[in-house]
Amino acid sequence: MTMTRARTFQIAAALVVLAAPASATPPLKCGASQTLVRIEDKECPPNPRRPAFIVQRACCMNKDGHVHCDHMPHCPRVSPS
Repeated sequence: MTMTRARTFQIAAALVVLAAPASATPPLKCGASQTLVRIEDKECPPNPRRPAFIVQRACCMNKDGHVHCDHMPHCPRVSPS
């Protein structure tokens, strides 16, 4: 059975799409019995080895109403892709 170029491209594209979540940043979520209140962003300025980049952190509220935020990740030195 011969594969056409279009079919080969479709399979390659599907593999890239399926592999993308593994290389992406982990999802922002809260622990058990906590609610995600907000997501804070910080822009990392561009440098010679990577373009501008945005890092995020989650702020969660526990059942007592106290809000705490995860630490802000450091800016990557090189491109994360």
